[in-house]
Amino acid sequence: MTQVEQGQSETCPACQTEDIDHSVEEFEGVCDSCGFVLQQDTNSVELEWEITDGAFQRPEKRDWLSECHVRNATEQQLAEAFNHLEDFAEKLSLSEELREGGVDLYCDAFRAELTDGRKTPCIVAACLRLASRQLDQPVPKSRFTDFSGVDKTKFNRSNLVLCEELDIGPHLPKPKEYIPFLQTQLELADAVWNATERILTTVEGQQSFIGKDPAGVAAGAVYVSQDEHTQWDVAKAVGLSTETVRQRIKQLREVIDDV
Repeated sequence: MTQVEQGQSETCPACQTEDIDHSVEEFEGVCDSCGFVLQQDTNSVELEWEITDGAFQRPEKRDWLSECHVRNATEQQLAEAFNHLEDFAEKLSLSEELREGGVDLYCDAFRAELTDGRKTPCIVAACLRLASRQLDQPVPKSRFTDFSGVDKTKFNRSNLVLCEELDIGPHLPKPKEYIPFLQTQLELADAVWNATERILTTVEGQQSFIGKDPAGVAAGAVYVSQDEHTQWDVAKAVGLSTETVRQRIKQLREVIDDV
């Protein structure tokens, strides 16, 4: 943290800490504790949110583009990106930890100039997807490419560039890792969760499922484990076609019957 110069803020108005980094020329300072960006007259602004125990507390969902005072193209890009991130996260009911992971990855990509020339929704979706993998909270890729503005080809390219340039290793989630996401989307009972986990443990490593989308395998296992949700329900939850999930269900039943 750089030395505080005369006229610079010494305390963050959001979290009240004194961990202010004044090395960023474009701003008066950036709080190392919560990430709040201090600008001129920041201390005179009445904040409509606060940070408590390290978490953002807002009275309601905000629109970054309307709430932020955008002054240049850089701030416009960041505001637009965070707006998309909040929108995707809300629609997918993502955890705060995952949202923060997506923000961190986007900031890394922004600093590395990987966001330049790329569609903001695509790069934001790719950041959230990679963050979900890193945090062992995988979200099916198809759920992101279903969103308006997220082109599948450009999403895949963004994902590849982020992995290469930010040195993110490949990690293909196992079907069992998708159970928490499906539980959130379908509100599965504990008994269904446990039954799904047992099925996926039983079929793990089976030749029939090598090369298959693990989210589809997980969706099929959920369907086999309960009688409340239809094939269409579980297929929609992972962003795949009903026919694809139907095939996974058939394969799961064949393997289970042979065990």
